[in-house]
Formats: sequence, structure tokens, C-alpha cells
Amino acid sequence: MKGKSLFNINIIFFLICLAVVFLIHLGGSKIFAQEEEAIIYPQVLYSDPSPDNPFSMQATNVPLSQEITIIFTQPMDFDSVYEAFHFYQEGTDEVLNNLKYKGLLYIEGATLTFTPYPNLLEPGTTYWIKIKSTAKSAQAAPLDGDHDGVGEEGEDDDWKLMLTTVGESIISPPPPSPTPLPDKWSEVYDQKQGLSGKVTSLAIDGQAHLWVATYDPYGLYRLNGQSFEDKISSFNYSPINGFLCLAADRQGSLWVSLDTGGEQSDPNAPRLARWDKGIWQKVSAKNLGLTQDEAILKIAFDSSATAWMITSEGRVVSYNQNGQVISYPSEAIDPYAMLSDALLVDNQDNVWVGSAMLGVYKLPKGKDSWEYYYDNSFPPYTTWGISADSAGNLWIGTTIGLLKLDPSKGTPGEWTRYTMANTDQGLPSNEVGSLAVDPVRGKVWVGTSAGLAKFDGQKWTNFAKEEVSKLSDEKITALLVTPTGDLWLGTDQGLMKRDEVSPFIVNSFPANGGKIDPTERIKIIFSESMKVDTVEPAFNLMDAVKATTDSNNTKIQGEFKWSDNSTTLEFIPNNHLSAGEYTIILDTSKATDLAGNPLSAEEDEIKIKFSVQENQRSGPSFTGNENDVTLSGSGCFINSVMRHQSSASSWLRRLWEFIQHLRVYLA
Repeated sequence: MKGKSLFNINIIFFLICLAVVFLIHLGGSKIFAQEEEAIIYPQVLYSDPSPDNPFSMQATNVPLSQEITIIFTQPMDFDSVYEAFHFYQEGTDEVLNNLKYKGLLYIEGATLTFTPYPNLLEPGTTYWIKIKSTAKSAQAAPLDGDHDGVGEEGEDDDWKLMLTTVGESIISPPPPSPTPLPDKWSEVYDQKQGLSGKVTSLAIDGQAHLWVATYDPYGLYRLNGQSFEDKISSFNYSPINGFLCLAADRQGSLWVSLDTGGEQSDPNAPRLARWDKGIWQKVSAKNLGLTQDEAILKIAFDSSATAWMITSEGRVVSYNQNGQVISYPSEAIDPYAMLSDALLVDNQDNVWVGSAMLGVYKLPKGKDSWEYYYDNSFPPYTTWGISADSAGNLWIGTTIGLLKLDPSKGTPGEWTRYTMANTDQGLPSNEVGSLAVDPVRGKVWVGTSAGLAKFDGQKWTNFAKEEVSKLSDEKITALLVTPTGDLWLGTDQGLMKRDEVSPFIVNSFPANGGKIDPTERIKIIFSESMKVDTVEPAFNLMDAVKATTDSNNTKIQGEFKWSDNSTTLEFIPNNHLSAGEYTIILDTSKATDLAGNPLSAEEDEIKIKFSVQENQRSGPSFTGNENDVTLSGSGCFINSVMRHQSSASSWLRRLWEFIQHLRVYLA
């Protein structure tokens, strides 16, 4: 009986071994194949804010000033992740209303950070973060969003996180100072910084890069730090006479119009181009229905990414994503119309174009007939520029001064005219060729043939009269206001930046009243580049408890690190912080931006109070270099599955050890 029993045990043991081998073959073949092919699909390892629990993809009580951090299991490809990142309010279209263009998005190695612009998020509102499966690692492996070990393009492999905001912003920009700040001009950017030719147009893309076009065969540039990169070298087409205008669509892509026309020009010559992932996507004159010498003078975009253009032959042309072209000749707009090159698409997707004689025309969204707005009391004029403020008023630059139109009153509208005479020489000239409206601060910047002016709704400032500052008294050819309030000014002689806006703290980690672990970073994000040697002396990290007993020895020593073009400060204490209460103090009178504007706050000091708790965090830790991430912590896969160094032999060894243990147990 004993021999039979042993025989049965061996049979059972053998069958179990076969079953184990079979199961490992089915379940492990994918792993072995990945290891042989060295394909490791990237996954989202950690996010801040993080889900409320491991079984949900929802984070609640998210501060309005929250910076979003996402850490992948391996370094990622910047362009594919940038395109795949969607941030949108629940119930809105994730493509047309992608909020990533209203913030600063950085991807460095395996870490993505997104900092929303101030006052972007609303309290008690639900938002979604989505990273589509088109995101790829630095080794071109697609994202494994559902953590099944395989990266496949499709909704199932998209990574998502739902956020619900709460309360008021912990740190928000204070109201403007009642005392005007001193005027701040940058140096002139010209041939010394690699910029040549007459500035024709300015634009900012979705990654906050400044682009400059000049009427020069090589005149297309992108600002990198303090110098300009030539972006025409990769265009791969000639001859180009010059660049006429720039525009960023509402998805943040940069478009450019170029002059390739002439009697002998090729109908396949590019007239319009889009910068996409370092490559120019070109649209020919033929595909746009343009004649040989017809040029695109202005470009604007509606919310559906349709491009609207004014051409040198006085036509309005629309070009949508499907390549469909619709042309509106001037006689189709008005039998007596002569159109200028002024163009605007407002926030309601209404299209506005200027007249070369009197007034402006409007094509309401979804309509096929144009409306005419005018004031017969004005002498004949040509419209040179149109812009809109946050209240929906139109500001119109003309040959007879600056005009303001309130279209809410119906046609022909309510008009106001500003001239040199009725502004007490506030306008340097009645020839207004360029405009830029700051929708946040309400200022209207006016470029004339004799210099620059500013109108804040009450007061005019004539810089050519009050202060001759380098290019401020030149003929202004282009104006642009950035989201942070800086003004870029282009002329025939070069480019300048004017900065009269104080910087402020966009976000901090920890937030005021927050809690961190002893090893976590301390970081402050500013609204613009800061002057490092003024901020560091103004920064103090204090032990709040010791400060009450020993005020002479409370400052914690550490190392400063700066990134993101000096907008992000990171402080690393020399020793890990012990559990307790701490305060970060920033002296606002000392810390300044590059132009010397002081840090904006309601008090002389900004205080951020937080506490350090014992390290109870179960999140991931990292070792190794950026190309070889080792993972540990709850919720992580077994290291040997995730790393390139793992091999089939380790699995076979574990199988053999399992069989031996099983055999001993059965015996």
C-alpha cells in the first residue's frame, strides 16, 4: 500500500508540475517575449494629486492652485506625451476645450508637470486628466494605460484621473498695486541675438514659446532663452521672399504665412505651414485656391480649428481640418466692399474683417451672410487692425485714430473715436497700425507710426512723448501681450519686451497648511522668470517651534536649485526635516523678476506654513539613472518583470524551487 501511495503521490506531483509549467507558459510567454525583445511598455506610476484610494481614479478636495505631477515608469518622448495630454472640464469637449494651453506643461525624463495659469480652475468643479495611449516612451513603446503589460493604441489604454476642486486658491495673485510700478524695458533684440529683418508678426504657441516673423528669406525665429533660433532651416523650400504673419490655433499649434508668390511661382509652392513636432506641414497655393501671386496677409482660428484668412486680393478664405476651402470674395460680402487686411475671430466664433473705406464686417457663427457695422460721421478710413477686450468691445486701429465699437447695441453699433486731439496727445499719431489688448488687466496697447501708447480705460500714456525708450518712439509694426502681461513690441529696427507686471507665486509645494514627509521636496513656482540673486536671500525656511525660543538660530540651511527658465525654485535642506511645524518666509521687497519688478503680495512678507509628519507614505521610491528606473512600494509590479535585466532563467529557477518545495510538502 505504501508503494502504491507513493506512486499516486508522484503521479499527482507530476500532473501538478505539468499544470504549473502549462500555466506559466500561457501567462508568462508574454513576459518572456517582452524580455527577449526588450520591450517594456511605460505606465503611469504615480500622480499628484493622487486617487483617494487604490481602487478609484478620482481625487477630491484638490486645491485650485494644485500643480499636477505625473511620474511614468520610464523616460518619455516629449512630443508624443505633449500631444497626448488632455486636461478638460467634465461635460466639455476634451479636444476643443483642452486646458493644457492655459498653463505651463513640462516633460522631463519620466516626470510630467502641469501648472495651470492663475484663476483657471473653479471651486467645486470636476476636471479630467487624460493621457492618450498615443504617448510613447523614449524608446517609442506605447503607453500601457490599463496596466495589463501591453501597450495598445485605443481608449482602453488611455490613462485617466478625475479631479474635483475645493475651496479658494491658497496662493493667488493679489489685486494690482495702487502705486504704479516703474516702467521696465528689456534690451533691444536685433542681429546680435540672431534676429534680422523688419518684424511683421508675433505669436505665442501652446508651449509658451515666442515666435517672430520678419520680412526676410530666413526670417522665422523662436525665442530660446535670450537668443533666437532660426526655424527656417528645416523648412526645405526655396525661394521664400519673406514671412507675412503668424498665428497659434486654439490647440496651441503655430501657423505661418509665407510669400512664395510671383508671376513664375509654382502653384504647388507652400503659402501656409504648421509647425508640428519639429516638422513643417505645408499647404500649397493650389490646395488653398490661391492665384500665383496671391498672399495670405492675416490668419485667425475658431474653436473648431478652422483657419480664417485675408488674402492680398481682398478675399476671406476658410480652411478646415478636412482640407475644405470656402472663399468669400469682397463682392459676396458687400457689392461695394473693399477689404483691408484686418481680421479677428472672437470668442463666440464670429469672424470680423476690416474695410478699406469705412467700418467692419461680421460673419456670425453658423451664418452665411455678413453684417455691416459703421459710423457715417467718421471720414473715410482704412482699418489696419482689430482686437477685442473681455467685455466684447472691439478696438480698431485705423488711419484716423483708434476706434472702439460696442457691437452689443446692434448694427451699425455704438462707436467711440480716440485721436491725438481728444486724448491730449495721448496718441503719438492718428495712424494706428497695430493693437494688443490685455484681457486680464484691461490695458489697450496701441502701436502707431510715431511710437507706442497705452490706454487703461481712464488714462493715456504716450511713451514717445513721456519717455523715449529705445524703440518706443519708432514705427510699431507688431504688438503682442503674453498671458503673464508682458508686452512684446516689433519695429523695422528690432524687437523689445516691456515688463511692468509684478511676478507672483503660482503654486507651492507644500501648500499653505499642507503636510509633507521629511524627504519630500520644497518647491515654489513663480509666474515668470526671477532674478535668482534677489530671491535666494529673500527666502527663509524656519522651524516654527524653535523660533519662539531661539530666534537667532531658526533658519534652516540648504541648497537652492532652479529650473524652467528660473521660474521654479527648489530648496533642499542639508538634513532631513524632523517632524514638526515650519514656515517659509519670502521678503517681497527683495525678490524681483528680471526687469526688477518686486514680488507681488498684500503684505511685506509671504508666509507658507506647513507641517512635517513621520514618513508613512507607501508610494514608490526610485533608484538608478533616468534611463533605468527601479521601482519599489505598494502596487508596483515585481521588479524582474519590469526591468530589462530580468531573464527567463530567473523564472525557471523560481519554478524549480517551487517544485522542490511542493515535492517536500507532498512527501
